[in-house]
Amino acid sequence: MQSEKIGELTPDFLQVLEETHRNPDGSFTDGKSEYIYKEVSSRIQEMESELCAGENESSASGGLTTQTKNKIYTEVKRSF
Repeated sequence: MQSEKIGELTPDFLQVLEETHRNPDGSFTDGKSEYIYKEVSSRIQEMESELCAGENESSASGGLTTQTKNKIYTEVKRSF
């Protein structure tokens, strides 16, 4: 798993879902996994866009933290 390779303590849940619920051809193993992946990805992208829009050009942003992304994932999974 990528998070172990780079020494992070908390895995990215969306990355885990992608690694464990995709077939070799790139399709998802089931509709629920595909829905969760797309919904979480969309929300993350939306939040990161809002972060970038609120910053001036001189500030650098690393995007959302893994914990924030995992919180979004958990919220989507619960609502499904």
